[in-house]
Amino acid sequence: WGSLTSLNELPHVNWIKSSIYSRTKGYRLPTFPYLITGKTGNQEKNARASIDTAIVVDRSGSMDENQRWEIAQKTTLALHSLMRKLNPKNNTYLACYDNVITPATTAQMMRELRPNGGTETDRALYWMRDVLKDSGPSIGYLLTDGAPNSTSAAIEAAKEFRNTQIMLNIFLIDGNYDTESITREIGKAAGDRTRVIPVTNYQLATGAIKNIDEVIREMYTINDF
Repeated sequence: WGSLTSLNELPHVNWIKSSIYSRTKGYRLPTFPYLITGKTGNQEKNARASIDTAIVVDRSGSMDENQRWEIAQKTTLALHSLMRKLNPKNNTYLACYDNVITPATTAQMMRELRPNGGTETDRALYWMRDVLKDSGPSIGYLLTDGAPNSTSAAIEAAKEFRNTQIMLNIFLIDGNYDTESITREIGKAAGDRTRVIPVTNYQLATGAIKNIDEVIREMYTINDF
């Protein structure tokens, strides 16, 4: 046994050992990177735990600017592929949101859906909580340019994550000073486990989104963001 060094090891996590280890670090629930995983070949073959994931993507009108929608599409595909690679049994839920939540497939997101409307981030967070509430330890990914219709409503929705086993990860797409500040408020409301990574359009050319495993490992804790 040893601590997690790569997200490729996530399906093999022992959640009981991880709960104990995370508590020694001051966290009530199992928290990345304080997760314990089997390191032997046999353990790796036999311990492919399922990790459910929910991905919810901002498709408001502002996402049509500065390649934001393209960034969101490519990031979503990379995340979806990563979770399937980790374990084909993983349940990965996907939806886009503007003023309403629209559950979608990756194909629909790439070919049919376009940015339009407002940014009801509170609805997106409630949707994520609801689809993962019975999944045990799970991961939620919020992809947004960080400008909700109501910051206060998004903060109230984020507080719901404090009493769940959902690790909230936020991809802030093409952010600025104001949206970084809003994202920080939302993330802190969700709790210390929340992590954030800013993603800008230049990263498409450098291949950052293709190496999504590395991007996730480099995410800031919300207290360091």
